[in-house]
Amino acid sequence: MRILIGIFLLALFLAACSATKDDAVKAWTACQQAVKQRLISPASAKFPWGYSQYGNPLIAPPRAYRYAAWVDSENVFGAQVRTYFECKIRADGDSWVLIQLDMKGQ
Repeated sequence: MRILIGIFLLALFLAACSATKDDAVKAWTACQQAVKQRLISPASAKFPWGYSQYGNPLIAPPRAYRYAAWVDSENVFGAQVRTYFECKIRADGDSWVLIQLDMKGQ
């Protein structure tokens, strides 16, 4: 009986961990989309690879994340410029709601 309870708790823990990782990936993707909407040339946007080194979950509200990273994209003259951004986003059911987006260096 103890073994079954242990297996159940382990499975529950692993399921919770994977959901958190999925949320973090979805939040990072939603932040990238929000940043692209504000760029002069969104098709030229190049973000750093990965999400884990640039973001962290927020304490409140639940399922909320903060990312501080950069994007390289073309300006009106076609030159590559680096723009730093900070994005705060939260889940609302299956969609993501932008809380705050600050961009510098555009």
